[in-house]
Amino acid sequence: MKIIALAGSNSRNSINAKLTKAVLSYFQKAEVNYIDLKDVNVPIYNQELETDEGIPQKIEILFQQFEEADGFIVASPEYNGLMPGFFKNIVDWLSRIDQKIFRNKPVLLVSTSPGKTGGASNLSVLKDVMPFWGAKSVHTYSLGNFDENFNSNSNSLSNPLEFKKLQVVLSNFKIALFSEQSDKRVSPTSAIKKIAFLMIGLFVLNIQTFAQSTEQAGQSPWGPEDEIGTLNMMSDQSRLDILGRIKSGKVFDLSVEYFVGMPSFSALGDPGYQYWLTHTPNGTIVDNPNGLGEEMNRKVSYTGDAISMYTHMGTHIDALNHFGLDGKIWNGFTPEQHLGDKGWKKTGAETIPNIIARGVMIDVRSYLGQLTPNYRITASDLQKVLKDQNVSLEPGDVVLIRTGQAKNYQDAHAYLDQYPGISLDAAKWLVEERKVMLLGADNLSFEAFPPERDDNWVPVHTYLLAEKGVMFIEQMYLEELAQEEVYTFAFIAGSLKLRGASGSPMRPIAIPIR
Repeated sequence: MKIIALAGSNSRNSINAKLTKAVLSYFQKAEVNYIDLKDVNVPIYNQELETDEGIPQKIEILFQQFEEADGFIVASPEYNGLMPGFFKNIVDWLSRIDQKIFRNKPVLLVSTSPGKTGGASNLSVLKDVMPFWGAKSVHTYSLGNFDENFNSNSNSLSNPLEFKKLQVVLSNFKIALFSEQSDKRVSPTSAIKKIAFLMIGLFVLNIQTFAQSTEQAGQSPWGPEDEIGTLNMMSDQSRLDILGRIKSGKVFDLSVEYFVGMPSFSALGDPGYQYWLTHTPNGTIVDNPNGLGEEMNRKVSYTGDAISMYTHMGTHIDALNHFGLDGKIWNGFTPEQHLGDKGWKKTGAETIPNIIARGVMIDVRSYLGQLTPNYRITASDLQKVLKDQNVSLEPGDVVLIRTGQAKNYQDAHAYLDQYPGISLDAAKWLVEERKVMLLGADNLSFEAFPPERDDNWVPVHTYLLAEKGVMFIEQMYLEELAQEEVYTFAFIAGSLKLRGASGSPMRPIAIPIR
């Protein structure tokens, strides 16, 4: 399969050229001829020039390449709502050989811009004129707000919603390409069979989309070295935007206290929280550890202490290495390559960035009342609560779910006894439909037990962490937010940078916003 990719900009730092190259990464098995139209330097067309000097050799070569292609990817910036003049000039020259320059082949049009429209006006004009220029089928994709939605370091889309939109367009374009090849090379019956096979393959694989349909460790749309998953959805601008909406100086602390006897997950033998004093004022006088004598140690009272704990206790965030599937964690990292004696070399808790984003609390407890033992919160429950709260979710949100379990936090037995949690369908709705960035809840383990499936004892954990690259926070304190009915806020949090760890204590706060 031969594809010609045209970057229709004469800018040296063309963002449309960057988008084109990102799109081409999904055609690794095709023979791609990337043509930078800056290199097709020809004079402005006029009839007298053609009569006097004929068609420029570069145009003739380009037309021959068009003749041999199976399809085209064309990226064009928008200047005053239209394509740039130099791009139109090349089309004018090509059309002097044959007006149907795209040779009855499928064409994918892509466009981007720093603004929110993504060059949509020009794309609309091009889509209408393409059949006149010989395009058999026209497929379009525009990307607005390029700097926010594109990661130039990994040369890929950074917004999962845009990534998914692109995959749909690419699926249709690839089917058209295969149809074009089949029309040329095989019988109609064989072509239909091959197209059907391709469509089934695209359906199953979904071209490695962000939303995989089977249980397997996901591949990151942010590149092969990504270690933070959906936290890539944050940008400097998104953080600034939410901070600019703060309307109050009141701060809600969303974390719980650590104390000996606190609730913790110890069923598999993990240690509880332990605290001990290493130095006391009187002990320092007696022991004289600093060698400065009784007089000095009576004057300077010294207290020191130490703790030991499981990293998944108290208010904490789960890193993406906490759970995997079939020997792989998020982005295909394996313990054979990336787990040493001192922890993970990939996706460790030290990689988790400071988080500033729009937060939304979904107060399930207030809406449904006391939840029954081991209650699984459904997507329908969440939708009803949001409607009651008159709140809509937005891509990139931090969504916190209140079960009311934090009321029992001082009593470990009551807190851990048949606690409610989120169901798998609710997690999928939040991630796949609402495009949330981070999740949290006021219970332990986020999901409910016993597990809702026989083939996976923590299906919500593996779905979020391994398949989707979505971290989540457990054992939060949401009671004060509920009491004051604060449902939207600036969510601000940082975790300890525990190198190689699978989780880390976190101290999140919420500040009301407009």
